[in-house]
Amino acid sequence: MVTEGDPTALAKVLHLLMLSFSWGMQVWVTFIAGFVLVQQVTLHT
Repeated sequence: MVTEGDPTALAKVLHLLMLSFSWGMQVWVTFIAGFVLVQQVTLHT
C-alpha cells in the first residue's frame, strides 16, 4: 500500500531507467567513443 511520501512503482522504474541511461552514456562517451575518436581523427583536426 502506498502511503504519503513513498514513491510509486512507476517512479521507481523511471528513476532506474534514467540512472542507467545516464551511466551508459557516460561509459560510451568516455571509453568507446573516446578511443575511437583518438584513433580515427587526425591530429590537425
